[in-house]
Amino acid sequence: MWTKEEERCEEIYQQTTRRDDTGRYVVQLPLKTNFEDTVKSCGDTKHQAVVRLHQLERKFARNENLKAEYTKVIHEYLQLGHMKKVDPEDEDNAVYLAHCAVIREDKETSKLCIVFDASAKAPNGCSLNSSMMVGPTIQPDLRSLVFRWRTHKICVVGDIIKMYRQVRMDDKHTDLQRIVWRDNTSERIDSYKLLTVTFGTAAAPHPAVRTLQRLADDEQDNYPRGAAVVRNSFYMDDLMTGHEDLDEMKETCKEIKALLKAGGFEMQKWSSNSEELLKDLTDDSKTPEPVKDKKEIKLDKIIKILGLTWDRKDDIFHVSVNLPAIRTPVTKRVILSDVASLFDPFGWLSPVVITAKIMIQKLWLCHCGWDDELSSQLVDEWTSFRDELQELETIEIPRWIKMSSRCKEVDLHGFSDASTFALAAVVYARVVDEHDVVHVTMVASKTKVAP
Repeated sequence: MWTKEEERCEEIYQQTTRRDDTGRYVVQLPLKTNFEDTVKSCGDTKHQAVVRLHQLERKFARNENLKAEYTKVIHEYLQLGHMKKVDPEDEDNAVYLAHCAVIREDKETSKLCIVFDASAKAPNGCSLNSSMMVGPTIQPDLRSLVFRWRTHKICVVGDIIKMYRQVRMDDKHTDLQRIVWRDNTSERIDSYKLLTVTFGTAAAPHPAVRTLQRLADDEQDNYPRGAAVVRNSFYMDDLMTGHEDLDEMKETCKEIKALLKAGGFEMQKWSSNSEELLKDLTDDSKTPEPVKDKKEIKLDKIIKILGLTWDRKDDIFHVSVNLPAIRTPVTKRVILSDVASLFDPFGWLSPVVITAKIMIQKLWLCHCGWDDELSSQLVDEWTSFRDELQELETIEIPRWIKMSSRCKEVDLHGFSDASTFALAAVVYARVVDEHDVVHVTMVASKTKVAP
């Protein structure tokens, strides 16, 4: 069920979105009030943006490499037509956004990402983000997507290049996305406006994702297979889909590429467990990129102690362990921070993760403070558990659960149990294939510490 605000977002999208003569979509921000009142409520945002630019320049003075990378991204915005300079005489009646660098060590391509701070508050407590509605969630969550992805014999993944920036912002609302910039401190500070959906605005995910779905609806007659996949198999800009028939999958991928291209989107970083399909996907790329044999599965952008990677060649999931040195003294705060970094969205590591949860319960029962050093017994118990996490890298989990249209039987079997320490539930898929061979694979599990 959508809230009234989410329904209003959808109404604004439907009433104001259009396609330009290149096929790209042009959207508006879902503002709570009209344009003039939004600008008025945000106050003097330009002064704030200039102050933040000066802070950024002081960082640049200490780090030449950061300055070079940042300037490169700004120039890319200009070259791609995602941003344009504002006439100095036309600097009133607008909202300015401060911006900063986020360094993403997990990124395979550009490590530096510029984030625009639409949450910066004016003296009256208002910000551009507080002046707009957020919109409903309209895609399946990543857990559901991965479950479905595991049912396909042949699978494929990929993502859309700069997805947000392929959706144009209506000229009327580009003045709500202005920034200030200069390449060198000796130059004048100029104003620019961002011409696309902007990373950092609260509403950005909704128009970007909704535009993908709108594109699938608009191109349904031309690309029926591709439209079905675009509607149901994307998590933000990440595609995860598959089929049991190679030729069918090839045709579907062609349709996905053609459909997305019709709306100004382009796929990159294709990967598949089928070498033939992968060759087919990468042969017609303008700039063929090296195919990685392992892909990290992510629910969010936080670096985890335990991660999950998919090995496309063996078509299995591996647990990756990124274990930093233990922080001393060992306190309740330190342990809770580590436990929060145990990444196990499907419950495949439940017997391990529940041990950590039970440990947290012991910390509450010992009535120690957040930063008090723990007893030697608790420290030894935690250190031993932590050291053994490395062993998880030996675990292999098959991606495909052996389902196909030729299966004789597919069952889901659920089990649950409880002890004085914890309770757990687990679901397995039991598949009988066309040769009467039985395959049993764990689908998911959940655990909870006993009260």
